[in-house]
Amino acid sequence: MKYFSIPGIGEQFVKSVLTNDYPTIMGLTIMYSFLLCVVLLITDILYGVIDPRIRLNK
Repeated sequence: MKYFSIPGIGEQFVKSVLTNDYPTIMGLTIMYSFLLCVVLLITDILYGVIDPRIRLNK
């Protein structure tokens, strides 16, 4: 999907898989993995803020 005629990073990932562009595949995979870890960390922290029963200190 394109917004404002700008190709997305997902489209670039699919193109690199189809053309066997391994450095791009590895770079995007690492970037997606890092982004997922950051989102999960933020979710865990916010869950402890929202629900006090989850906190480690009692």
